[in-house]
Amino acid sequence: MQTTYRFFAEGEPIQISTSWEPLEVTAGTPIEFPEESPTVGVVARMDLIGRHVTEVVEKVHARAARLEEAERLNLPSHTAYVLVIERTHFVDGKPVETCDIVFPGDRYELTYRLPVA
Repeated sequence: MQTTYRFFAEGEPIQISTSWEPLEVTAGTPIEFPEESPTVGVVARMDLIGRHVTEVVEKVHARAARLEEAERLNLPSHTAYVLVIERTHFVDGKPVETCDIVFPGDRYELTYRLPVA
């Protein structure tokens, strides 16, 4: 299942994302169509069908915007830079959702807080 989103703040596009979920996991379940799911968020949706997310991996990098991204984010040109987060949710080592999230590179700072036990 592929789902594409564009998020706005004060009428301006601030983020685009595309996510993919394997239908072998979600087909015929209440979460097959993410926008029609009775719950929100990948972890909660997978829990709903008895698949507990055990790990989330994010890769973050910057690159020049692709033409389509520049258009969808109202960037001045495809030479503008974007921040990209490639996020994958896993259940016991098997990917159950992956998402490419794209932000205008000059408007965001990413900060992560990681607990140390």
